[in-house]
Formats: sequence, structure tokens, C-alpha cells
Amino acid sequence: MKTLRWYSPPENLRDRFLIAGRSFPYLAWLDSNLDESDTYGQFEFLAGWGRVVCADLEATWPTSQFRFGGFSYPFLNQTEPIGIPLRPARIDLPECFFFDAEVLLYQNRGSDYVLIQAANPESIQSLLAETQVSEFPQIQLFSSIHSGISKDDYEQKVNQLKDLIREGEVYEANLSRSIYFEGSCQNPSLLFSSWIANSPVPFSAFLKWQEVYVFSASPERFLACQGNQLISQPIKGTAKRFPEDEGADAASKESLQNSEKDKAENVMIVDLVRNDLNKSCVPGSVRVPELFGLHRFPWVYHLVSTVTGELRADISRLQALKNAFPPGSMTGAPKVSAMKIIETLEPEGRGLFAGCLGYIAPNGDFDFNVVIRTLIYDHSKQLFSYHAGGAVTIDSEAEAEYQETIHKSANLLSWLQQISE
Repeated sequence: MKTLRWYSPPENLRDRFLIAGRSFPYLAWLDSNLDESDTYGQFEFLAGWGRVVCADLEATWPTSQFRFGGFSYPFLNQTEPIGIPLRPARIDLPECFFFDAEVLLYQNRGSDYVLIQAANPESIQSLLAETQVSEFPQIQLFSSIHSGISKDDYEQKVNQLKDLIREGEVYEANLSRSIYFEGSCQNPSLLFSSWIANSPVPFSAFLKWQEVYVFSASPERFLACQGNQLISQPIKGTAKRFPEDEGADAASKESLQNSEKDKAENVMIVDLVRNDLNKSCVPGSVRVPELFGLHRFPWVYHLVSTVTGELRADISRLQALKNAFPPGSMTGAPKVSAMKIIETLEPEGRGLFAGCLGYIAPNGDFDFNVVIRTLIYDHSKQLFSYHAGGAVTIDSEAEAEYQETIHKSANLLSWLQQISE
């Protein structure tokens, strides 16, 4: 592959890239949205088109080119088998799915130019410059929006989970519910730009995997590897924002900062992530450089902690990822017990939700988000799906836990109603 530097790319480069690559069966765009709070990110954006699926990830890691893809939640059976079958999801992707980038477009952090890597980068530059952005992500809803579980049933399961906590089965577990509706989108690639314009966050990801389209506005990093350093940034603790009401917004922020419940949840997950990283890191190297960091996003505040460690020489990068999967913030503690309980309480499979999306670089480094705040569209089924959840502890109130899932999905549902026909 050859490389070309592009110093003055046209406006709407993301839309041009997504439109121009629609004929490819696999397409990805990862976007930091110029978020300055992420001090570990390597790229402003990283995108690729591809036709070749990676059949054996372990045997070909590292590789000669960038790979895009991820791991669905059921990949846990290859990392932390729980001994019971996982339920199918409404929209499923493979447990492990990656494609090799035939065309790569990216911008390094702090750079004033865009890079194109391809067999003939000049032709890609011309194609993107000539691509017209005149279409819109037209959505037509065929049904009302449904929940995979009723409010009463969700609250009942929160109370069941609290009983299990009292019995010592688990300290904390994440309980989620699905939201789904039938519909169609004429230009699903362009839906991503509209989505992240509405919810700009540092770990946004778009993936086209044949007939399935993934639109992720994730604020959370699952795991990154840079050289011999592993980095995980779990989120636990959420408060609604009130952008139009400065007083209410400040009060919500202060409430989260002072919430002993949210801090307790965060500490438990930090301990879990420390344990996961200790499986792969040099003894004594695992650190927590940030605890309870309050991060501001367009519609919510989050408590974010950072856990780092030095990768051992005898542990491969893929094994390090397996040792940490699935993301602890989406399971609970102890991890295996929490996953078993999740499978008995949640009425349907998670699929990609609570898995991860990202890239693998040619040198073997990687960066993956946590699949939350993520809309999935199956064009062949004409079906949209979304999950929302939260951590349940002994101090949880069932009504409040259900309302947290409302907060995490309200922005999405409002936006969908605005852009649908």
C-alpha cells in the first residue's frame, strides 16, 4: 500500500468517505470527535473499506495492515465460559469479526493533514473530492418503539438481583433491557454522521458488516494497548445533564460527585479491572492514575476511572484482551457469577451490546470501546435494536434503576423521532 498526505481535504470528508465506500461489504469509521479529555487516543479519526474478512485473528496478529471489527458479548465463552447457553439476540454478529482495510483514511492526533493508504491513493483522493453529499439518512418507522421487558418486570428483576446480593452470590451486576422497532433506512451510512452530531463522544464507531450497520456513540474505552502499556477506562456513575438549565445541570453534577452509591459501584469495577489486567501485566505495574474522574458529555455526566499496567513479555496482545473480556463495567463482580446471573435475569441475548468495537494496528497495538449507547440496524430484517442498562448494588432502588435506562435512551429516541418520516 502507498501513502498520500492530504493537506486540504474537502468539507464533509466523513460523509464523502461513507458514501463512496457503500459498495464495499465492510466499512468502518472510528471518531474521537476532537475530544480533548481522552489523553490516550492516537487518532482524530480512523476509517477503512474492505472486502476480506480475517479468518484467524490469533495466527495473523500483528498483520501488515489495519484491521477493523470487534467482539460480541458471546465471545465470553472463549474467555470466561459460564457453563450455560447464551440466549440469541434480535440482531446477531459473529463472536469475533474483523476485516482488513483495503483503503485506509486517518488523521493523527494534532496533525494538520489527512493520510490515505491504498494501492492507488491518488485515485481515492480524487474519488472523495468528487463525491457529492446530497443525500440524507431517511428513516421510516414501521412500528412503535418496544421494550424487551416491561417496567414492572425490570424493577422486579432489580429486586431479585438485590436478593442475590444479600445472599452473597454477587456484589454488583449490570442489568440491561432492549429497545427495538421495525423500520428502514435508505442511507444507513449517513445515519452515523447524524447520530454523532447529536451525541459527540470520544469513542464513536460506525461499522458496516454486510447487511448489519452499527452506530455507536460510546463514551467508554474498554481496553487499549500502546506498546507494552494496557489502558482501561471503566465508567460507573451516571447523571442526567440539563444543558438549557445551568442551575439544574450544576446540581446534577454535584449530586453525582457526592454520590456514595455511584462511587461504590465505580470502586468495585475498578477492582475488577485491576484484577483483569493483573492477569496480563508485570507484577506491581497495575496502577489507577484516575479515580472518579467526572467527565462531561452532551447529555450525561459520568464517573470515569483509568487503570493502566505494563504488558508481560510472555502474554500476547490477544490474550491480554481475552483476559479482560467482557468489559467489567457491563458485567459485575465477581465477574463470572455476575455473568451467570445476567443470563438468567435478562430475557434476551445481548449480541454485540456489552462487547467492543475498534481497530488493530499493523504493529499489534489496539484500541476498543465498550458497546453502549449503540444503535444496530439489520437491513435484511428491517429491524433496529438498542440496549440500555445499569449497575445494581445493595443500595439500588428499582424505580431509579429503570429511570437510568430511560436517561440513557431518551436522547436516542428523541433524535430518531426527529429524523424519521
